[in-house]
Amino acid sequence: MISLALVTTTACNLSCKHCLRGDAKVQQFPFDILEKAVTGAKRFGLDSIHLTGGEPFLYEALPQVFKMAQDNDIPVTFSTNGLLLEKNAKLLEQHKKTIRLLNISLESHSKDIHEKMRGVGTFEQVLGAFDFCRSRRLPFGILTCLNKLNYQGLIDLVRFARKHKARQIFFSTALPCTNTRDNDLILSEQQRSKILQELIR
Repeated sequence: MISLALVTTTACNLSCKHCLRGDAKVQQFPFDILEKAVTGAKRFGLDSIHLTGGEPFLYEALPQVFKMAQDNDIPVTFSTNGLLLEKNAKLLEQHKKTIRLLNISLESHSKDIHEKMRGVGTFEQVLGAFDFCRSRRLPFGILTCLNKLNYQGLIDLVRFARKHKARQIFFSTALPCTNTRDNDLILSEQQRSKILQELIR
């Protein structure tokens, strides 16, 4: 199985405390190069395209990506903050059969912890994105970046994901960068080990 992950844009509508993007200037990945990459990967058995960013729903060539994926019968998955889904409802409805999964970022079942990382008001907006996906029958999962603020709430988060009918939950960990260092978010080895043990249990 081959999935081609593409950082479509550095543009984003949020400024999260753990973001690797930092102060990077806004750039858009050229669609012609993206198309060549997909065409090349297809020869080796490409199974899906994964779009991330920045925020992939700010990618200017997103309609072209959807059309290309649809024409080539290639499913698309996303890593998104979920805040722009309703704004793109027409596009999502048009290409519903092409969408394998929308991975929506949620940092905690706790509104306070989530908003410490992603900004005031974002928790309710994410819940709204879940509602939107359920109402439109769009498959969605939850994507959580584990760090010092949220790593102790894993089991409650999994229960929260089930309650809201997320198909899957994905965990990553905060990577060393200016933002994560300045905000003291990087997990220690001991904390990482505790997380692994809890997930296994």
